Amino acid sequence: MKIYAALTCMAMVMNVCHPYNMNKMCESNGGMCTTKVTLSNRCSRLPYVCEFGRLCCRNESSRKTKRRGSGISVRRLCSKTDRECKNMGGICLAGDSKRCKLGIFEGFCKGSSCKCCIGEKKSCGILPECRLYGGFCIEIKHSKLCKGTVNDKLCDEAGCTCCFPDKKCKCGPSNEVRIIGGTELKTQNKYPWMVRLTMFQDKGTFQCGGTLINDRYVLTAAHCVHDESLSKYTKPRNLKITLADHDQSSTEDDIPGVTRDVAVAAVIPHKKYDDRKFEYDIALLKLKKPLDLLEYKEISAACLPRSASENFAGIKATVIGWGLTDYSDGSSSPDILNIVNVPILEPGCNGYIPDKFKVKEHMLCTGTRAGGKGACLGDSGGPLVVNEGGIYTLVGMPSVVYITGDQCGGPKTADLYTRVSSFLDWISERTRDAEYCS
Repeated sequence: MKIYAALTCMAMVMNVCHPYNMNKMCESNGGMCTTKVTLSNRCSRLPYVCEFGRLCCRNESSRKTKRRGSGISVRRLCSKTDRECKNMGGICLAGDSKRCKLGIFEGFCKGSSCKCCIGEKKSCGILPECRLYGGFCIEIKHSKLCKGTVNDKLCDEAGCTCCFPDKKCKCGPSNEVRIIGGTELKTQNKYPWMVRLTMFQDKGTFQCGGTLINDRYVLTAAHCVHDESLSKYTKPRNLKITLADHDQSSTEDDIPGVTRDVAVAAVIPHKKYDDRKFEYDIALLKLKKPLDLLEYKEISAACLPRSASENFAGIKATVIGWGLTDYSDGSSSPDILNIVNVPILEPGCNGYIPDKFKVKEHMLCTGTRAGGKGACLGDSGGPLVVNEGGIYTLVGMPSVVYITGDQCGGPKTADLYTRVSSFLDWISERTRDAEYCS
């Protein structure tokens, strides 16, 4: 080691052997400068030099153990839980551990690679309603991490409480209005969770809507990413998601650094999706890179329903999209984002849907007797939202648009939507690597 250090110093320019520079080289390569005593049982040696005869090693808090019967040496990270982390109801694990799926906090565990994982105890199982609002389940109600509110009904074991930290990231905001019978949206980027989805398929380019629900997933309709002619799903490389757009035909209103296209890493459709009956018409699109939802007010996430039992019947909802404003004219797709307010019908859709089509529990409908208002082609997969005290909750996505004669939103017909509250478990399970806003 002394020879290596000497040769290294001779080969470098003046001042490179300064202790600060040597330590920095070790740390920038994922290591930590430590003593020989620590080396024997707490770290793996790296080929970098430290000051004063210290050695550079990785995973300072690791311990080498042997699997029974295998004779293979393995490294177990963060084998001890610090008291401060334990007192908050957590355990210390490696920051990249697959077990760290819920609340992850720094500064409460020893070792640079260790994080305090909250909500991982088996006795404190988390329900989707807690997690999808940025919370986690712990056994200690008065934890200092619970700077926001707590809710004892959102965890599946007695004695556990859903802890909402005091996060700055809030879901469902608005920044201040064609869809059939709707109005042009005057305020640019009023709905910062609205995204445009473009698919490049063999038969041309298609467009749908989508909703940003956390820092790295967009929720849309499965039929938007399904190529019926080929009976397969569109590959991620053939998808494009546009954020913070308003006038899709112009770049003059784009916000530099904000309005942009982002790449898709994975397409996650529901396995039960039926392209003939449009059942389970839901899909998640994973972004290649997570977004910083605190960076720009024009990009944020919508809230999801708090309970799987919510159907929002009788409530006025808002459909948002760039879909056709006149079905009789296939070129009537608007440049400006449009909205329209429609009432959500009772489960079963009050006879608005043809009898041959069975409305399932995971669907909901909107419609009016007079007609003239509703979603149309191009609005599929976009948001149907309910305004709850200024906070917008995503309740549905346009799935099947019934066309009467030459118009969408015809009289005595209803549009069929995927009911988001029916899929909270499904969404939660597949977005464990995402950060939700509270």
